[in-house]
Amino acid sequence: MRRMKAMSEKRPSGYNPKQWAAVIYPTDKDLLISAGAGSGKTRTLSVRVKRIIEKGEVSPDSLLVLTFTDNAAHEMKERIVALFQEDEDPRIRALAVKMQSAHIQTFDSFCQYLVSTYAGRLGISSSVAVLDETIEKTKRNEFLDEVLRSWYEDDRKREALLKTLIKFNAKGDLETRAVLLDLDRKLNLLPLSSRAAFFSDYADAFLDEGEFSSWYDEYVEGMKDLLRQTLLKAKYIDIYESDEDDSQRTRVFSSPSFFQTPSYTAREGQCCAPLSEEISRLL
Repeated sequence: MRRMKAMSEKRPSGYNPKQWAAVIYPTDKDLLISAGAGSGKTRTLSVRVKRIIEKGEVSPDSLLVLTFTDNAAHEMKERIVALFQEDEDPRIRALAVKMQSAHIQTFDSFCQYLVSTYAGRLGISSSVAVLDETIEKTKRNEFLDEVLRSWYEDDRKREALLKTLIKFNAKGDLETRAVLLDLDRKLNLLPLSSRAAFFSDYADAFLDEGEFSSWYDEYVEGMKDLLRQTLLKAKYIDIYESDEDDSQRTRVFSSPSFFQTPSYTAREGQCCAPLSEEISRLL
């Protein structure tokens, strides 16, 4: 009955049917809205929040609206507070003050609020702050120093570490640190149960030196061949640019083989072998 009554409320002007259906949807039901930019999601949610508060279904201090960015949170709070301030009912307008302190914020800031508020139960200090990127980088390097020192001092661990670094082709201290820090960042994004499998895949993505050399040699030979063809065709163009016979030039340039085979004679009686030999010598 409650849902039917809510859904039967008259839709005011300025709202399409789907927007208004979201505004009046029962609060004891889950509601998912998927819509593109500029479709009115923020406005719809703001009006829904105001309606819930003024009907007494939720108190302002029990409200939680989370966004991904500070700008989005600021805009959302401004819109909701403005809706209360513009209401004709003095009782509703008075709620605007309480809405200023409502939990309309980013995920990060709300998590920080929870940790600070319940630090005692968590067994940590209440003086919690968001870690600055520069400080984080410094601390990560300090921790890495401690870990590497402990591993280098243990023969068994040192051998395992060196084998891992060889697998990753890490040469020198800076490259070693870069590989380990990158791996640490990636692993920290995963649950503990998935880290071993990820590490195995991560290691397999690195080629050993012999395999890399083979690929490199193949790549160089391919580039040499491409350069030979390019220089030969450029030479043909130079030759035929000075040719007075337009029909002969058109016939050669329009031939499908011109872009496929570099080993034909530019004009009858004129061989390109010396040019090929010179290119090969230079390469």
